[in-house]
Amino acid sequence: MQFTNKNTDDVKRLVEIAFLSDADKDILYSLLKEEGGSEKFYKIFNDLLVSELKKRTDTLQDCIRKYEEDYKVLNDVIYTQRKKLEDEVQEKLADIEISDLKAKNIIWDEYYAKVESIQKSHEDQLHQLLAKQIIMAT
Repeated sequence: MQFTNKNTDDVKRLVEIAFLSDADKDILYSLLKEEGGSEKFYKIFNDLLVSELKKRTDTLQDCIRKYEEDYKVLNDVIYTQRKKLEDEVQEKLADIEISDLKAKNIIWDEYYAKVESIQKSHEDQLHQLLAKQIIMAT
């Protein structure tokens, strides 16, 4: 295939939109200028793309691993908090007469309000965790 200026412009656009660093793109632009669309150019272009994709894949896998670790810690915390609340409710209910529905309702209302608060806190922490992971991944 004859390599023309139109081909060069097309290849330059490919380099421009590639997910490579500016330094890697500069290497490719220089090589393209020196050698045109040679086999060497395309091999280097491919190698740079593969290398960058591997880096990004590794970064993504690290982020997923870190997220899973943090998520487990967060879930362990909420489980512990909810278990503590359940134990407290059981203790309070044990001290109340079976027929005292008003007191039981108060205890359960307090419990559900605290559970809702814990859940809201958990969601906020989860959003922060996800935001941190998104920043880390970019």
